[in-house]
Amino acid sequence: MSKYPNTFLKTQQLIMQAWHYDLTTAWEWHALIVDFGKQVKTTADFERSFLATQRLTLASQSLAN
Repeated sequence: MSKYPNTFLKTQQLIMQAWHYDLTTAWEWHALIVDFGKQVKTTADFERSFLATQRLTLASQSLAN
């Protein structure tokens, strides 16, 4: 069994549990991610990006769900 959520919905649930912002902020965040994805096309692009050193950390006990 993977220690990571295996579906979009499980991942979304974990993120929403940790999310402390309103819907407008969520829309802005989503737009920034979409724009980032338009600019970063390769592994090399990502490794040069500001996100290269960041990691998504979710509570390990929640991953069992």
